[in-house]
Amino acid sequence: MTSSNLITLAQIAEARPPSEAEREMAARILAAILDRVSTGEPVALQLGTGTEPGLSLPAAAVKILTDALAILARGEAVVVAEAPQELSSGQAADLLDISFDCLASLCNRGEISSRIENGHRRIRVADMIAWEDERKARRLRSEAERRRRVLDDLAAHGQALGFC
Repeated sequence: MTSSNLITLAQIAEARPPSEAEREMAARILAAILDRVSTGEPVALQLGTGTEPGLSLPAAAVKILTDALAILARGEAVVVAEAPQELSSGQAADLLDISFDCLASLCNRGEISSRIENGHRRIRVADMIAWEDERKARRLRSEAERRRRVLDDLAAHGQALGFC
């Protein structure tokens, strides 16, 4: 992956907020698309004069379009960037909200898969997501166990006091 895959400061600087007319147009188009999506109808793009049949949009394109239209309708600028499949260790650590050293340790233990390219560790986004999902699941299980212990303690305490 090269830095061209990531959003740049220049792209952000070039983005401009929409005019009031563009905001209103974005809001109208967004409402029409969401109305079609809510009924399960496909979303089609009509080009030109409308004499040609519409082009059906894939679901991923509809999601991108509705996200962009919602941002424009709020009056904010939009920048579209490619989502990289791999990240550097620093990028991965930032996104996972862990330290670089913690990430290196997780990779060295095999908890997060990684590969070395030209002396630099590369981590697949899919592997990061899998690890993060597992981390959340562990937290939920731990919290459920803690709550179960608290309830058991309360029940035992209630029985000892003769409430049950």
